[in-house]
Amino acid sequence: EEFPESSRVDSGTGGRDSPEDWVWSGDQRVQTAAYTMSFVVLGFMVGIIGPTLPTLQENVKVSFETLGLVFLARWAGGFIGSILGGWMLDNWRGHVPFTCSVILASCGAALIPMASSIHQILGSFFLMDFGLGTLICYGNTLCTWANYSNPAPAINILNGGFGAGALCAPLIVMAAQHLGGGAREAYWLVSAVSVTAGLGFLLIDAPSKPCEIHEESAESGSADFVALPSDDGAASENFIRGDLGSSRDREKKMVLVFTLLFLGLVAGAEISFGAFLVTYAQGMSTATSGAFGVSESEADSITSSFWAVFT
Repeated sequence: EEFPESSRVDSGTGGRDSPEDWVWSGDQRVQTAAYTMSFVVLGFMVGIIGPTLPTLQENVKVSFETLGLVFLARWAGGFIGSILGGWMLDNWRGHVPFTCSVILASCGAALIPMASSIHQILGSFFLMDFGLGTLICYGNTLCTWANYSNPAPAINILNGGFGAGALCAPLIVMAAQHLGGGAREAYWLVSAVSVTAGLGFLLIDAPSKPCEIHEESAESGSADFVALPSDDGAASENFIRGDLGSSRDREKKMVLVFTLLFLGLVAGAEISFGAFLVTYAQGMSTATSGAFGVSESEADSITSSFWAVFT
């Protein structure tokens, strides 16, 4: 039996457009570019830590073991910022919280090279990653909302922005050193660029939640449902969320748990390796009386190459 066109659902795409039919609208291009720029900012602030860690250690006059506490501060700030970001996404429309998160992260980054004690630097890193936690939550979610029909290409571009920012950060430090500056000038330049980008988000309309789009479609009589024949051969309208709902919910929860575990381990190893690469290279050079032969600028280049792999 042939059912009406409005009652069909593409089971392969869940009612979404196929990749062949998917195109970027003007708003989607602008929104995706903005969210990608926010991840460039994220890459700046993550990638700049490694090349400047020896300088920060000299500023606060503690061992590298003690300075490692900054990563706990970063975790705490990012965790709390992500939770707050999720709450604001549900209760606050627009890009104002997104912009505020960038400004908070930029303020924390600007204060990091000014810190002269372990407590000051821990507070600065906490503030920076508090803002970055909200930024990551907003960037990923809003980019998905903006490209709901097919989010995969946009999410790939988004995370490519992080790699671009992270590989550029060590080069910014090298340029600052060649121009007679150092870590302070590099952090301040990154902060200034980040604030400028954050303020630009206020000029862009935020996308709507996909559920709100579906509600509008349902009110106009175009809700997605499938028509299934009943026992007597008559067609009965059944919404997609049927008897399989509970089993699908369990599957989604399992996928979520394993995804969280995977991302936690991979991101933790990635960020820690990138942060301590310069310190390790310079330490090896000192321990081998120069036989290792790695200068500060070369160590920065190694770090930049490491982040380039993620781009």
